Amino acid sequence: MWSLFKRKIEPFKPIERGVLGHFKEAMSADAREILAFQIQNVEWGKRYPPGYADVDFYYSREYRSGVGRRFPNKTLELKLATLRFEVGGDTRPRKVDMYLVQGKFFTLSFRPSAKPIWNRCDISSASVVFHDDPMRPASSLNVFIDAYRPKPDVSWVELLTMQYNSASAAKVRTGDDVSLLLSRFSIALPDDYVDVLRVCDGFSAGKVTVLGAGDLRKVSQEPDDIVVVATYPGGFIGIREGDISGELFYCSNDGKAPVSAGMSFRRALESWMQVHA
Repeated sequence: MWSLFKRKIEPFKPIERGVLGHFKEAMSADAREILAFQIQNVEWGKRYPPGYADVDFYYSREYRSGVGRRFPNKTLELKLATLRFEVGGDTRPRKVDMYLVQGKFFTLSFRPSAKPIWNRCDISSASVVFHDDPMRPASSLNVFIDAYRPKPDVSWVELLTMQYNSASAAKVRTGDDVSLLLSRFSIALPDDYVDVLRVCDGFSAGKVTVLGAGDLRKVSQEPDDIVVVATYPGGFIGIREGDISGELFYCSNDGKAPVSAGMSFRRALESWMQVHA
């Protein structure tokens, strides 16, 4: 006899429920209540091959129809928090990032992949770091469109391109366009890189290519993700995802440990070019 009721399939693996429990415990009471409501309304999770490191969660029809509660911070895509943890009998350092999409819990991103520990729930040495406040409404990046801010002095960009007889800078994007593109990442950008974006959308000089807002990308260098802001043969300059200090790093394509490049984008760029002239 066919059942008249549809049996709900458990959308979470044990390790996923475990890490969500730690995220929830670290939240304020109001945020905890919203996350609990959202978790209750998740219908299924999609895990992506080949590594199955990232999981996106999808909601019930009732939630999608408008009755669902969302966090006040409705950033297009927000890296909310990072949990570093271990599981029993395995001392390998692990981390998982939690992402919101327009105020809704949507993604867990494990590094390394959680597939070997899907059925584990014995989490230990857990520590949570929040990169933003889910209860604070998102603000626009007015720094790009503030008409009262003096135009930055980026004559060094022109000097570099002239010195290396290189490609000119790409046409600047609108402030709203830049804001939307940068909202994909949870990073603090150095002031002199922000100034470059206000007058051009990236440029090339010699062996170096400075990326514009639309070309910024994230690469994995275990256990961190690095947002690339400039490239050169064999490596790149980047910022650790979730780092609100704005510190830059010289990174190697072969996976060697990143080396601090300081807090000034211009200085980091010129120092590399002087050494590799």
